[in-house]
Amino acid sequence: MKLRQKFGVLALIYVLSLSANLVMSGWCIVVYFQSAFVDVQSSFVRQSEVERWRMQVQVAKAQLELPASDLDSIDLTGMLIPLRQHADARVNGAFALREDDAERDHWHELATAIDAGNKTIPTDLLSNCDAILGKISALITTQRHDAVHHAATTQQRVVTILIANAIVGAALCIAGLILVRRWVLQPVAKLRIATKEIAAGHFDYRINPQSADELGALSNEVNQMSGTIVDMQAKLVEQERQAAAGEMFRRIAHNIRNPLAGIRGLAEATQNPEAHPQDVAEYQGRIIKAIDRLEQWLRQLQHSVEPMNIAPQRTDLAELIENVCNVMTPTADRAGVQLAAVIDPESRFVVVDGFHFEQALVALITNAIQASRLGQTVRIRVASNGDRLGHWSICVDDEGAGIATELQSKVFLPNFTTRSEGNGLGLAMVAKVVHTHGGRIHCVSSPGMGSTFEAIMPGRIDTPDRIDQEQ
Repeated sequence: MKLRQKFGVLALIYVLSLSANLVMSGWCIVVYFQSAFVDVQSSFVRQSEVERWRMQVQVAKAQLELPASDLDSIDLTGMLIPLRQHADARVNGAFALREDDAERDHWHELATAIDAGNKTIPTDLLSNCDAILGKISALITTQRHDAVHHAATTQQRVVTILIANAIVGAALCIAGLILVRRWVLQPVAKLRIATKEIAAGHFDYRINPQSADELGALSNEVNQMSGTIVDMQAKLVEQERQAAAGEMFRRIAHNIRNPLAGIRGLAEATQNPEAHPQDVAEYQGRIIKAIDRLEQWLRQLQHSVEPMNIAPQRTDLAELIENVCNVMTPTADRAGVQLAAVIDPESRFVVVDGFHFEQALVALITNAIQASRLGQTVRIRVASNGDRLGHWSICVDDEGAGIATELQSKVFLPNFTTRSEGNGLGLAMVAKVVHTHGGRIHCVSSPGMGSTFEAIMPGRIDTPDRIDQEQ
């Protein structure tokens, strides 16, 4: 799982926790307001009871206003006893809330009269009790209104707090994601880009650290590593250059010392006064040939280190290969090797520098003949790669002893050879010609199974039909 996904999971956990917190808070609010609603309903019930008691007092008061002859048939005490039994505790509770001693005394006086069984109760006492019950009803109404107002205020505050909590939580989540992106994801992305650039060989690439934390320190260490790699590469290149120069100088000294030793021996032989003039002439001819070979080798060495200038033009590969085979046939005959060429008609006409390409082909065929044994065949194959860019390939196959796997990457290096009589310049020149044309060359070989040298060349392929049309 990527870091971005991991931090996304953490953000999701945070959002789920915040959502659960909001849900639980909402549930608690619902429970609170349900309780407040029950209290309001209870307040309505209490007020209804007080109004009913007040109605009983008012009825009793109205009975007292009847003529005296009718009072004997009315039992006021029996009428007010239910009021005494049901309302005393609650009215006393209301008095406790109001803390009014005079009103409490009026109510207790009425309760005492009811308990004594008096049939006549003073009208003013009933009026006072009626007023007391009216005040209690008003008190209950006020308490209910206060409770409703308090619940509404509490609801508004709680909703405001929940909204603020959600906004702050979302803001913190967004800020956390921004900081994670800035502090973690962006530096890690820069490190990934740097590793890709370094892996691609761009060792001059540098990271610009934005912080002094662990990722910033890691960025500095990557920059130091790149610099160290550049320094190590420079040292290795210098060491390889010195090693190659030393190897080249040793080979040059070897290739010059041997002809000079032969020339010296022949020159000393010509100084012998008893030498026959015919022998002296032969010695001098051999000296001249040795000098010519040495001069030719020095010329090849010079060409191998000089920049190559090519002039590509339309070339008939069939004609070029035929000329090369005609030149190389005597050499192949002396080695008992046959030459065979197979040319794809679609790849016959190409655009190359004919002079340099012919030299490269001569070097490849010479190398193949030298690696072959009596009765074997060296094959030259030309074919189109079939791509839209017009690439084509030329292969030289031999059936010789092959090349060891660990040596195949070195055969195109200057002055490298696997034969004691070789100079290590032929295949290096071939690689130089191919690379100058923009192509690439490689060797496929197995010990005892022969070798194949394949050059893949770029450029347009001209078919015979197109050439006829252009002409």
